[in-house]
Amino acid sequence: MKEEMVLFPNVMRMEEAVLEKSTVLSAPFGNVRNPVAGMLYEHDGAGQALREMRAAGKGYIASPDTCASYRSLVADSVEMELETGRAAAPDRNWKTVPLADLIATHP
Repeated sequence: MKEEMVLFPNVMRMEEAVLEKSTVLSAPFGNVRNPVAGMLYEHDGAGQALREMRAAGKGYIASPDTCASYRSLVADSVEMELETGRAAAPDRNWKTVPLADLIATHP
């Protein structure tokens, strides 16, 4: 959520300023590397927690005699892990997009 509310709007403003060849204003969080590093750290932590849940839950497999609530928890856990992986994947590739240029030229 912080990314959508703070980081991404500021990065978009930075990109616009670079494209317009105007002054890039300082972001309220300082260097862009700071929130990017925090975002990656949070995503890594969430991924690790989900892997531990999967291991504790025997791979998100519900036995045939489990109740509907547990089956729902298992299904939601699988979906959460997949969504977390999808959300983190673009963040891992930030060095391949113009953001890397912004970070390099506008610390």
